[in-house]
Amino acid sequence: SNERQIQLVDLTLVGGLLAALMGASQQIFFGAPRPSSFFANSVYFAAYLVIIFFLSLGRFFASQATTRRSFYALSSLILLAVLFMTHTRSAWLALGIGLAVFFALKEKVSLKRIFGKFWWTLPVIIVLILIL
Repeated sequence: SNERQIQLVDLTLVGGLLAALMGASQQIFFGAPRPSSFFANSVYFAAYLVIIFFLSLGRFFASQATTRRSFYALSSLILLAVLFMTHTRSAWLALGIGLAVFFALKEKVSLKRIFGKFWWTLPVIIVLILIL
């Protein structure tokens, strides 16, 4: 049932928010340079936050109720803030690529339309970012 799926996503999101708040508290209150919450290291934590962020973003656009949209927007902001606290460039890159794909799919826009005849520049940009 659709309602059960939404409840599962919401429950997963709440768990992700608790992990994010725990990670933020590690940095704010205990001075951890790169929060890891209950994960082994901050890289795994950042990857988890990226996944949870897209769940929150998807629910934000799918929801019609103002209170739910506010919750998802606030959740997304918290997840982003803690994601940037991890200082994990690979997660930031995944976030950027994921956002481009998310909005391209949402608006049904092709990469050729965005980049025109220079569509091949996207992989070059990604490789350059990875090298830096």
